[in-house]
Amino acid sequence: MLLPVVLPPLLFVHLLFLLLISISSSCYKSDNPSYYQHRVDTVSEKRSWNTETHSTASFASVTMSSDDKKKKNGYYYWHDHEKQRAAVGDVAALPTPLVVATDTAAAAAAAAADRVLATRKFSWDDGSKRVTVYLDTSYGGVGGEVVEELQDDSVAVDFTFCSVDVRYVGQRRDGARAAVRRQFKVPYLYGDIDVEQSTFVIKPNKTDGAKKEIVVKMVKREARPWSELHGKERTEEVKKDEGGSEEDEQELGK
Repeated sequence: MLLPVVLPPLLFVHLLFLLLISISSSCYKSDNPSYYQHRVDTVSEKRSWNTETHSTASFASVTMSSDDKKKKNGYYYWHDHEKQRAAVGDVAALPTPLVVATDTAAAAAAAAADRVLATRKFSWDDGSKRVTVYLDTSYGGVGGEVVEELQDDSVAVDFTFCSVDVRYVGQRRDGARAAVRRQFKVPYLYGDIDVEQSTFVIKPNKTDGAKKEIVVKMVKREARPWSELHGKERTEEVKKDEGGSEEDEQELGK
């Protein structure tokens, strides 16, 4: 059997007050649409703030990513990376330049102008006071005709106390018409020579007048025979004064 619940007067009054407040609030919301608009605006502001925050973070992330790319593509980063690749052999070889075209005629002429040929056709004669060298400058063809002619103004001869150097140019008579540079050089003669008295001359060949030869005459310092033309390497000795006395020579010997 249910017994009636008897509430105290103070609790009853409190519950009645809460009920009235709830009813009045419901009536206010239904009668005032601006309340709901305020709620919508508040939610929109929160969403907008969240969107701006997300966009700012995304922009910062993109900026950082772009900076990283710039750093990796920078000059110093790339060259440091090249060193690392070179250490493991991961660097492509440099391209090899190829010759597209060359002027063969000009190249051949330049090579011929720079080339110096040795004169091998010579003879020599040993005299009591001088040594004579005969250089044959006229090179013949198959039929014996002269195909290389000496240019007289090109002959140059240099003497030192122990050497002789002869240089000249021969003009080809064949289709090439090229200038041939030749040289006859003995760096160390068998004996010493007198530079001031040594000379050379150009004259026709003894056996064939159509050919020319260079005759080099070298005066000996000492009247002794030469067994060969080439000698040993040496340096020039200091000569005594011709007017010195025997006592001076003895002092020099000491």
